Amino acid sequence: MDPRGVTLRPDQVRRLLDALTVSQGKQSRTPCYKPHHAFVFYNSQGKVVAVFEMCFGCNKFRETPEGLPEYVDTGALYALCQELGLPLGQGNQFYTDVCQRRRVR
Repeated sequence: MDPRGVTLRPDQVRRLLDALTVSQGKQSRTPCYKPHHAFVFYNSQGKVVAVFEMCFGCNKFRETPEGLPEYVDTGALYALCQELGLPLGQGNQFYTDVCQRRRVR
């Protein structure tokens, strides 16, 4: 929604990496997979080198390149998104409404 995105501080990057790379116990999942949040990783030249996208509705994610644990710390990721001021809500209608409000501006 915001083409500039949100830049993370070094401590937030560390928490993000911990949430993504430390294997967690099995979590419930449903088949919806409509990702509403993504973290994009850049190298020092500004080139995209990795992407992690997450659907908090079903607890599924995709990463490029692959290699993360099967279950990541979704609670920590949700808390980080809250801290960053990213929209969070329940159901796909919530995200549809948020996107439509942003387009009107």
